[in-house]
Amino acid sequence: MLYGTKHLAAYFGDTPKALRRKLRKRNLRVGSGNRHGYDAPAYAFLIKALEEQGLKPAEDAPEDCRPPKVKPEEAYAAARVHPVLAGWLVDDAPMFSTPEPERPKPRRKTARHPRPPELEGVSTREVVDRYVARFSERKPDWAAFEDAKIDGYKRAQHRFIGAGGSGKHGDPDAIPARAHTLSIMYVEPGQGNAPHTHEVEETFFVLQGFLDAFVEDEEGNRVTVRLGKWDCITCPPGVIHGYDNNSLEPVWFQVMLGRGRPETMGYADTELYERRNAHLED
Repeated sequence: MLYGTKHLAAYFGDTPKALRRKLRKRNLRVGSGNRHGYDAPAYAFLIKALEEQGLKPAEDAPEDCRPPKVKPEEAYAAARVHPVLAGWLVDDAPMFSTPEPERPKPRRKTARHPRPPELEGVSTREVVDRYVARFSERKPDWAAFEDAKIDGYKRAQHRFIGAGGSGKHGDPDAIPARAHTLSIMYVEPGQGNAPHTHEVEETFFVLQGFLDAFVEDEEGNRVTVRLGKWDCITCPPGVIHGYDNNSLEPVWFQVMLGRGRPETMGYADTELYERRNAHLED
């Protein structure tokens, strides 16, 4: 049996046109399916690859559209010679994960620490679905902080775990935070944030570009350090700190706060501090 795009779309609960549109966003193509077709091993490879890219099968997927059971090595061998799927391999290795060798059936494993109450009885698939966040699904929030309304402090927050210091704890797209939060910030040249404190430590880890991080005392004495790619700084609780982008290119960096639900930013400026939650009411 040869599988086509219509089988693939039905498996993921889409029309062929809608599926191709999703794949174009990921820079992938599957061909028409009608011209090339997929035998059982190639189709199994295709399903696994797309599931690893975040596509989820429809609960009511037709039986004849479900992937056949084949050995991983057979699936990858079929992909190597397929006119479309060969482009999904790099240096003859899978673009996604390598095929897992057959292993003896694992012995039962014991979790040495208890799960939190809300995860009791939850399947591993549900855990993964709940605790994976993809950058392609993050929406940049240019109004995440009250000081972001001011030129010189404009920046975009991408929330991955919790809300960080934004106060937007109800974001349904963020992974539920427990012991810490994690966001990715985008700051253009000439922008930064206002001096502030937190009740917990805050860490900046630069991913791309240059960030001028600073700490200062209540008299305004400031020490600034320039951070480049893979550099970081941790700011202890109660220490006034912040950052600026004084370079000629945008900077991307990771921000972590050491609490699952931290307070909104404790601005050092009195007027800003008094209205620090106003952006949550806009």
